[in-house]
Amino acid sequence: MVTAAHYGNVHCPVCGTVTERKNPWSADEQIICVKCGWCIPWAIYHQSYRGKQLFGANAVEVFAAYHKAFPDEQSATRKMLLIDQLLHAFHVGIKEIGRPVAANLIQGSMGEVIRFLDALTYRDGSATGISDSQAVWHRTLVDAEWSRPFIGKDDDIAGFQER
Repeated sequence: MVTAAHYGNVHCPVCGTVTERKNPWSADEQIICVKCGWCIPWAIYHQSYRGKQLFGANAVEVFAAYHKAFPDEQSATRKMLLIDQLLHAFHVGIKEIGRPVAANLIQGSMGEVIRFLDALTYRDGSATGISDSQAVWHRTLVDAEWSRPFIGKDDDIAGFQER
């Protein structure tokens, strides 16, 4: 709903009607539900999700794939792998790797989320197959320019990759 609202389609919290914003890039717009009359300034609505990592951006397909596969999966191991794949996926844009999808799901700073994922997933006793994704996770993280402050300086990256 946040992603849809960001792109101009606001779901009314009272009746569920979708209201299309007339000017999605204007902060001054009033959002008015034509069905029930609910009304809010766009700037206030935007503040309700700003800074909470709820905007799906270019990871919406990752969430949709998980949402489709998980309910039908019977195996506990396969369910754990689906959760692991979701948490370790990245927002990937045309030119750059964005933040981990887990930032949308786990409360904490980016550094805390990255350290939590690394410590949680790659322990003795992890589900079979999860450790296979560790190298991919670390390579992707290292390749992302924005991640450098969270994983250390250039000379520390090799150590991070080998953990």
